[in-house]
Amino acid sequence: APIARGDITIDSAAEESVFPRGWLPQIPLKTPDRAMKFVAANGTAMAHDGQKMVTFQTEEGGDVKGLNFQVTDVTKPLAAVWRIAAAGNRVVFGPDVNFIESVSTGKRTPIQRKGGSYVLPVQYLASLTQSSGFKRPVQP
Repeated sequence: APIARGDITIDSAAEESVFPRGWLPQIPLKTPDRAMKFVAANGTAMAHDGQKMVTFQTEEGGDVKGLNFQVTDVTKPLAAVWRIAAAGNRVVFGPDVNFIESVSTGKRTPIQRKGGSYVLPVQYLASLTQSSGFKRPVQP
């Protein structure tokens, strides 16, 4: 069952996938693989609190997906395109259609345009048990 609903902004300029501090407290905050320094668009330094493996389904349902986010002082989740691509996907932005496509399976996950942003409307889930898709391999 979903624990929350919202949008993940797909960001081609993000150096890392980031998630707002305090969101989804049901998902454990873990020590990051490495300490990172984040800088807001206005130049302000932002603390790195840790990382969360966030699992979700698109609003249309389908496969459960997961992304490893770094937790910091942002106002909304941002998924770095390069991280999605590094996990074996291509991200397509076009005039008529926008999607994330698994290179291995050809499965496409639609992305919606909202104003000047591209977002993935999702239902956040508490469990990683059936996760596949965008995530990087989880280290034991």
